Amino acid sequence: MFTGSPAEYADRERQARDRAAQVVALLSEIDTLGLGPTTGQLTIPGIGTLRKIGDAWEIR
Repeated sequence: MFTGSPAEYADRERQARDRAAQVVALLSEIDTLGLGPTTGQLTIPGIGTLRKIGDAWEIR
C-alpha cells in the first residue's frame, strides 16, 4: 500500500498513465506485425484496464 503524500501519489498515478499509454502503443505495434490475433487485458491499479477493442488497444 502506498504511504507517501498526496502529491507523490498523484505523480505516481501520472507516471502509471504515461507507461500505460506506452504499453498500448507497443501492443498496437505488435498487432501490426500480423503474426496472429492478440487478446487479453491488463488491469493497472488507479488507472484502469487495457483492453483490445476491435482492432485497437485502449485504456478504460
